[in-house]
Amino acid sequence: MSIDNPYDKIAAYYDLEHRSFTEDIALYLQFVEATGGPVLELGCGTGRIVRALAEKGYQVTGVDSSASMLQIARANLAEAQLDQFVALIDGDFLDPDLTQDERYGAVIIAIDSLLHATSAAAQIELLRVAHRNLAEGGILLVDILHPTPGHLLNLDSSLTFAGTWSTDDGSKLDKLVAQSTDIAEQIIASEIWYEVTAGNGTVRRVRTAFEQRWIGSGELELMLQIAGFTRWQIYGSYELDPLDASSNRMIVAAEKPRID
Repeated sequence: MSIDNPYDKIAAYYDLEHRSFTEDIALYLQFVEATGGPVLELGCGTGRIVRALAEKGYQVTGVDSSASMLQIARANLAEAQLDQFVALIDGDFLDPDLTQDERYGAVIIAIDSLLHATSAAAQIELLRVAHRNLAEGGILLVDILHPTPGHLLNLDSSLTFAGTWSTDDGSKLDKLVAQSTDIAEQIIASEIWYEVTAGNGTVRRVRTAFEQRWIGSGELELMLQIAGFTRWQIYGSYELDPLDASSNRMIVAAEKPRID
């Protein structure tokens, strides 16, 4: 069942923007090669990571609440003849019954997807969903913003140019972003505009908006413990550098304990 999703109207633009982003792929492959499949991605979007894992022969399940994003993922996988390796599920990643009784060697919650759960209780529940779906000894991998004071203070509602891309038909795609933060509630509110300029100069603009809840490293560790994890590492980059004040990302690798 599909639910309203702010990504539905921008799915094609999101795919164009992110399809060339590969900085995190080696990280995921490193851990999946160590734990083995199958793999579950919660918040798989248009299937960028799902496809990279399928290309290596892993069986992958992807969950997303945007039907438009999943439609693009299915088309991309079919074009690459990889759809036999992937099951895509349209639904809320907080639904504990979506993946039935499968147990996974790795669960991935990639770029800031955890932050789309906009309360502490929902974020803990998402980590619990991941824990339930992991096999004993399996690994949860999470990639989220490192909310340094400097970064949060820069979110002052200013309109920022975020990038430009060329579409398949030769049009120009520009992205503009305005973000603000509620420090007390730990909420980042984002407004995003994609502008498509055709060759004849015609401009079409699409707007979407959503909120995310940022998490500090201490709170994140407590959440992992509440969710049932007993061993984890938090890194500061996709190269697994230590987390420090200059880190832009927090990369979590948490192991589901084995029961002897």
